Amino acid sequence: DEMALAEHNLDPTDSEGFQIRPTRDMRLRGVELGSDWRPVPGQRLQGNYAYLNMENVTRQDDNSQFLPMHSGSAAWWQDYANGLQLGLAYVFYNDLRDDRDFFFDRLDTRLARIFRLPGQQRLTLAGVLQSRLTDDPEMRQENGSDRNRGWVSIDWTY
Repeated sequence: DEMALAEHNLDPTDSEGFQIRPTRDMRLRGVELGSDWRPVPGQRLQGNYAYLNMENVTRQDDNSQFLPMHSGSAAWWQDYANGLQLGLAYVFYNDLRDDRDFFFDRLDTRLARIFRLPGQQRLTLAGVLQSRLTDDPEMRQENGSDRNRGWVSIDWTY
């Protein structure tokens, strides 16, 4: 059956493959908690956690098979007087509907330097490094990127 094959093909580049369609009778229940604390000027600590329980989900509900039951993050940012910024963030999610043993976590590090320009202008140079801490790829096997990836950015605000 051609439709049965299309339901199991998760290649997003295949027009007959991954399809987003409404899921009827599915019930989502959960809770999300977050905290944001600024202990001293220029410093910020943030924590988040979410729990999601799905009911009335069938194997044909492709839209829901990658939803994690647990997810969260913890982050720390520091702005220094000389224009330097440093940030660390830990993110995780686990217990996918199709893979209860799945666990993904990553550590993100950002280092930036802000240069104040005339008027309200400023130039920000930043570098980001993301390090995957576990072997599980992001959401599904096809997304298995390198364990570490990074980039640099330039931002001009005027």
